[in-house]
Amino acid sequence: MKFSLKAVALSALVASTVLAAPVVEKRDANSDRIAACFVGLLFTGTWPGSCKAAISVDLGLIRSIAINQMTMDFTTANPWAPTMASNDVVATMLSIPGITLPIDSVRQHVIIIDNGVQLGSFDTPWSAASVNGGTMKTAFTTSALNIFPDAKKAFSNFVGSLSTKDSHPVTLKGAVDAKLNLGIFGHLTIPGIGFKAVVPIKGLGGLKNQKYVLAIEMTTGADQKTYLTSILNINNPSQLTLSLGDVNFDSTYNGKHVGISTIKALKLVPGANQILSYSIIDTDNTDGQAFVNGIAVGDVIMGIAGYANSSTNPALNAGLAAVSSGVTIPQNFQGLSLSQAPYKDWSMKISSSRVATITATFQSPYYGIPVEMIASNPEGSGIINQAKC
Repeated sequence: MKFSLKAVALSALVASTVLAAPVVEKRDANSDRIAACFVGLLFTGTWPGSCKAAISVDLGLIRSIAINQMTMDFTTANPWAPTMASNDVVATMLSIPGITLPIDSVRQHVIIIDNGVQLGSFDTPWSAASVNGGTMKTAFTTSALNIFPDAKKAFSNFVGSLSTKDSHPVTLKGAVDAKLNLGIFGHLTIPGIGFKAVVPIKGLGGLKNQKYVLAIEMTTGADQKTYLTSILNINNPSQLTLSLGDVNFDSTYNGKHVGISTIKALKLVPGANQILSYSIIDTDNTDGQAFVNGIAVGDVIMGIAGYANSSTNPALNAGLAAVSSGVTIPQNFQGLSLSQAPYKDWSMKISSSRVATITATFQSPYYGIPVEMIASNPEGSGIINQAKC
């Protein structure tokens, strides 16, 4: 009888690996086949057709997925093809005790599903990956999310859920192609590693945590309307970085419309965001005038709400229409603290002829434009002889 010591050793290793799997992980025949396939691959460098079928199932090698950061850009030319990127994706894989798969790069083919509806798909380029035990970490660069034609309404509702909820679950289904460094066997690309996972995504929570910072300018136009430029601090509690373009909000006072507030090129990063808000208050009517008069005698709350045409992007409008918040404006626009001091840096040089040259640089804490002022004082005149931006 002929037998192979390699086969016997491999069989023993696979058996011990399967038996050693944690009892908390659900094992089935296909999981055992997947474990055997990868153990065999590491020891022989071969990947038979039966292994291709084993890894293609929804719940196979990849057991769960977490997206800890995501960037979405809704300012693309095609509103139904926003772009996505992430620098922190973590996949929990089938436990194969004692084995760390030598995966060094992956690319993904993903369908996004919300409430049972397939919204769209995206394909990522190859990105570096690292594996530690049963955990794989990777990222992906800018990739277009192509919304399916019959899923536009569902996608708008999905955006609405992310806008208003603290957290919203989404299902990701698809396949991963992986490149493995097999040492003496070289590199091998394994395509079609299936997955299906429910991934919770932190939402914006209605952007309710907004604070007034400073009124920059308040003027009355020839049209008898009041033009107010303010700085607001909007807290983004999610892990999403969002580029939304120009967004308009309905401004209210005591529940009544008083004007429109516009945020140009709105971009929200996780945490605090100081942004410029341009408001046009209808002081040519009673409600608008009451709002302005109210600021003179006490703190007032300006309601901020999205509406059906808040954006020129139809994919965003349903989500924006669900946003309703407010900001308290202090009496007489008394400002809070600046985001940074306007003073930036200074230096002084004294020449051999005892001429002191002082250079001071100031920078707008909101616009980031530096202004440098240089003064030479040979006789105590203190004349500023140069200023440049």
